[in-house]
Amino acid sequence: MFAKGWIAVLLAGISAAALASGQGSTSSVDRISAELTGPSGQEESISVVRETALRETASTLGARAGLHDRSCELAEVLRKRSEDMDRQFRFNSLMMGRGMLPPVISEARDAVLMERNVMRIASRAYRIDEPAMLVDVPPTWRNWMYVGLTVESCDKPFKIPEVAHQLRPQNDKERAFFNSVLQASYKAGREQAQQVFDANLARLVRTYQGMRRYFELYERGMVSAPVLISETEVVAMDDPNTLLVGNTVIRITAGAAFVQKPEQWKPLAQ
Repeated sequence: MFAKGWIAVLLAGISAAALASGQGSTSSVDRISAELTGPSGQEESISVVRETALRETASTLGARAGLHDRSCELAEVLRKRSEDMDRQFRFNSLMMGRGMLPPVISEARDAVLMERNVMRIASRAYRIDEPAMLVDVPPTWRNWMYVGLTVESCDKPFKIPEVAHQLRPQNDKERAFFNSVLQASYKAGREQAQQVFDANLARLVRTYQGMRRYFELYERGMVSAPVLISETEVVAMDDPNTLLVGNTVIRITAGAAFVQKPEQWKPLAQ
């Protein structure tokens, strides 16, 4: 069975590691502020036009920097725990036939299904969320966990893009306004990275558990197996400029389906 307790340990470790690695998380904000702000000038009221321009610049830079920094912190945590992740999420052991991943089946217990005039209560409800899929190589947890995170340049600090002079703060009042927006957007960018990471982890766990659940239900005769066929042609031409020799085509011709004959099922473990 899937070690659900291990996920709690993983999350606790990530929280602790992220807290430690986030203690110097304002460095990007400080560098942006130092690079884009000039010497002090006469304080004046900020016009609507200047406020809009400064807010847009600070929001964009802060959000991107926050997303980058937090993504790299989380990527480092994953790097340190990569061996544990490899052991826990073994998609290669779930492969079926020639390069086929099993369906993903979700389970709900004591489910209540509401309609306009009918309420149904089911002790267990199963759903095929994703059908079987052909892949050239088995996926790993990395196919899920890095989606949406900016981890391509974690070996160096956040790169501050070129910003036109008129979009930079010109006096102390503008600098204070710019820095306040920069700090808020940086925090929002970090929160966005964390939310992406949490969603990726939840999707990874749901997918892996769902594939394992398919095999459990299949062994009990509650779901059928996908039908996979293979056809080989000596010569094939997809177009006049391409010649395929020994062309083998593998297709899923029928997906997995629930078996609606309880008398054929094996008892479910409670």
